[in-house]
Amino acid sequence: DAELDRSSVYVQGQVILTLRLQQAVNLDDRNITQLQLDNAFVRPLEQNSYQRMVNGRPWLVHELRYAIFPEQSGTLEIPAQTFTARERAPRRSLFDSGGGRQVRRSTDALRIEVLPRPDNYPQGEWLPAAALTLEESWSTAPEQLKVGESATRTITIRGEGVQGAQLPPVMFPPVDGLKFYPDQPTISDAETADGLVGTRVDSVAIVPTRGGRWQLPE
Repeated sequence: DAELDRSSVYVQGQVILTLRLQQAVNLDDRNITQLQLDNAFVRPLEQNSYQRMVNGRPWLVHELRYAIFPEQSGTLEIPAQTFTARERAPRRSLFDSGGGRQVRRSTDALRIEVLPRPDNYPQGEWLPAAALTLEESWSTAPEQLKVGESATRTITIRGEGVQGAQLPPVMFPPVDGLKFYPDQPTISDAETADGLVGTRVDSVAIVPTRGGRWQLPE
């Protein structure tokens, strides 16, 4: 069976698809459709297997999860996914291949409404994250800086339900009396029970060229 974690999602937002296979017989040559969608980015997540008891009989459950990021508004259709395998039959001799009957199962097709960017959304980067945090750190306390010395300011953005590549760059506007030497950003993704958490880290070395007092913009 297949299920989505929500009935609607904003464009470029994350929706989680879970495919769940439950088996009570031994299977060989297992294969499942490769999920491919038009107008959406698909990121496979970690697979999970566990056992459950039904009426005193053990069932093996396999879960496949995907993070899907629709790239345009409208209705996104997820086609039926097909699983095939061969039931393992007992071998009657050393020369018996043990091949059993072919098994084929398909999920239902699913649909999800993809909402457009709201008209009242403020100007700037569109970022449909479930949660967003912004942190900064300094290699040296800025109030201890001396002329010609440098301190590295690091800004870290974390967004739940978005990819690291979706996070906007941090801009360091020029300030008279200070020189800025930005490093290459570090962009990464991590997986949680709720999907992806994207991270972007921007660092800049700040060197005062003269004594004085400055205020960095927010």
